[in-house]
Amino acid sequence: MTTTTTTTKEGTMRKNNDRTTVLISYNRVEGFESGWHGQKRLFVCANDAGRGSNTGEGWSDNERAGSVMHSISGQYYHGAVPVKSVKEYFVYAGLYAFEQAIHIARSLRKASGKPTTLVACHCRSAQKVDMLRLTGIRIIWSECGGSRTMGELGKKAIA
Repeated sequence: MTTTTTTTKEGTMRKNNDRTTVLISYNRVEGFESGWHGQKRLFVCANDAGRGSNTGEGWSDNERAGSVMHSISGQYYHGAVPVKSVKEYFVYAGLYAFEQAIHIARSLRKASGKPTTLVACHCRSAQKVDMLRLTGIRIIWSECGGSRTMGELGKKAIA
């Protein structure tokens, strides 16, 4: 847990408990279900049913994954985690719905100012890199689906 103390303009001391790592994925996160873990050091917002391209609504893989990403981001944005307690965000962007995932990552970074990382498979890697140019968002390359890598990040967050 990172706890820093800052002095406000009024000269009072205030603690910032930026301790929560947030994982967002339209796929499953290996070893974790959606919700809180590790004494609120980890919040997972994922598709516990499996891969978004198989479980979402729509006619194509892109539509199905996109519908899952929309649903999952809605769950997170409805105040599940107070931004002031967030340490960092990790958002998965695979082959399907990667544009929506990158949009969410950019929005989180811009709105919160917190470190944001895209966890991405190599599918369409050039497009992903181009979409993140000048955003301050870094990329961790993962396997397709990202489930194992996201799970490892979750384990690290609660270790």
